Amino acid sequence: HTYVGETTQASKLELFRAFCMVFPGFSMYGSLFALQRKLKESAFESMSLSEYQPAISMLYVGNLTFRMGHNIVFASVRPQLRVLIAVGLGALCMLLLALLVEGHIAPHLGVVYFAYLIGGAALATFEANVLHVLGTHGGRVQKAGL
Repeated sequence: HTYVGETTQASKLELFRAFCMVFPGFSMYGSLFALQRKLKESAFESMSLSEYQPAISMLYVGNLTFRMGHNIVFASVRPQLRVLIAVGLGALCMLLLALLVEGHIAPHLGVVYFAYLIGGAALATFEANVLHVLGTHGGRVQKAGL
């Protein structure tokens, strides 16, 4: 018998799983914002903000487009696989930006446009589908993910 406020070992495991499922998406979101200044200072220091900011804004373009577009692009893909695709796109985005910041690839603004575009697409696809996946584990897990 469990009482209000009491958690069992199984429910702690469910909450931990929910945390592990939502952590990649939200950590990528925070990292994309944190990298904006570092990227500007390390790779694009001589560029004006009016040239640089549209590339960063691609995060919102990708996010807006894939809020609805993921249902068209990934129509035949199950939500569980959509989440994995989103995490993969997010990893590619972060890899490209890390390589730029560390100077392992030549600074080219097109890479920033592409990276932030797929980052936005990854976030929109992740957010829309991770709740569905969490919902298959029960209402408490879904609430924990929120």
